[in-house]
Amino acid sequence: MTEEEFKKEYSIDGTYTIDEEGLCNVDGNVGLCYRNLKEIPIPFGYVSGEFRCDYNHLTSLKNAPTKVGGTFYCDSNKLTSLKHAPKIVGGSFFCNDNKLTTLEFAPKTVGGDFWGTKYLMRFTEQEVEAVCNVGGNIYVNIIRNKGN
Repeated sequence: MTEEEFKKEYSIDGTYTIDEEGLCNVDGNVGLCYRNLKEIPIPFGYVSGEFRCDYNHLTSLKNAPTKVGGTFYCDSNKLTSLKHAPKIVGGSFFCNDNKLTTLEFAPKTVGGDFWGTKYLMRFTEQEVEAVCNVGGNIYVNIIRNKGN
């Protein structure tokens, strides 16, 4: 597979390297949304921009990057856990519209906002703050009306 084919296959907007551990490190963005994925197809290490794996059928975040410089989107999947979520997210973290039962594996640091609306209503802001240092706002008890 050529470099351009690889970038197209894995929706990489930027440059990438594969390190000695086989992790794909991206200087740019990764957009794996709306692909009916059941898993993240290759292991990522660091992504400098945003990482999108939202609107799929993921049941696990295995192969997600450990660090994201921008925003991380894993909303609208079938996640019950944030295991394998990035440890550090420089931007915002979106895990809306999943069926999470625990915050145990939430990122340690989120530079922007933490979005966990809809199915995260069982958790409070204080519970998010107990596991994650959030630089922005925490949204866990918002229900948006259709059309808003």
